[in-house]
Amino acid sequence: MLRMDAGHALLDDAFVLVDDDRIAALGPISEAPTASEVNHVEDATGCLVVPGLINAHQHHWYALLKGMSEGLYLEDWVERVMNPAAAALQPDDLVVSMRLAAAEMLSSGTTTFFNHSVSETDLSTVTALAEASTATGIRQVFGKELRATVRTGDIETHHADVDTLLTRYARPVEDSLFTVALAVESGEHWIRSGAMTPELARHAASLAERFDVRISDHVTGGTLDRSVIAFRRAVSSSRRVCFLAAASSTTVSLTDAAPKKKPPAAWPCARRPLNPQKPGGDRSHASAGFPHPP
Repeated sequence: MLRMDAGHALLDDAFVLVDDDRIAALGPISEAPTASEVNHVEDATGCLVVPGLINAHQHHWYALLKGMSEGLYLEDWVERVMNPAAAALQPDDLVVSMRLAAAEMLSSGTTTFFNHSVSETDLSTVTALAEASTATGIRQVFGKELRATVRTGDIETHHADVDTLLTRYARPVEDSLFTVALAVESGEHWIRSGAMTPELARHAASLAERFDVRISDHVTGGTLDRSVIAFRRAVSSSRRVCFLAAASSTTVSLTDAAPKKKPPAAWPCARRPLNPQKPGGDRSHASAGFPHPP
């Protein structure tokens, strides 16, 4: 057993006592309760017992697209694969893919995940996804997409659905198997499409403050510029115009001068170096910060 304390102690012969859905005790096997004192004994001999893993960034229905169109640049993949798939998928397909994604994660030790929604979802669809996810026992933070424009329905209904879902599901992660946060897009191709605007960024920041939720964002220049030199030139000429600093309720332009305000340390970023030869190019993901499960 590998403990997540400061010393990361490794116990060769150990036990974990679970009471309902909480870890009640753990320690050396010599201190374990007897078989007659518990309802069930699971023999994990030869296994490594660790806390549940956390997947900080997931698109649950992408599991249906595995192995398709590898090698495409990000924007090409979005236009040729993701958008057509998103338009074709029905609510029942999304529910099935939710069960599939949950099963894959649970089978590999992931017990909590952040689901960044990139497709348009209405109130009934998110409710169905919540029921499907909760039934598997996995813990999910659903990043509800927030857009300045929508392909289906009207923008007023879209924003009303966001408010309703946050009112219904926004709460501390440890209190529920399904909670809702926000997901926005400040990638260049999203800005060009009109889905992200400075006004929407300010609205997202106000919602985050009002409901005390985090915002997930694909902060990326994308691969519209096919070389490192072209990408850096694009950034310095302010084509990236909507960097989101939600915690400070500020929208700033990213120019050759450093932004005056930056997201605080409480908003962790996982960064990947620029590589235009791989789909996605340069990405920085500001994820929803959530605690490890007990």
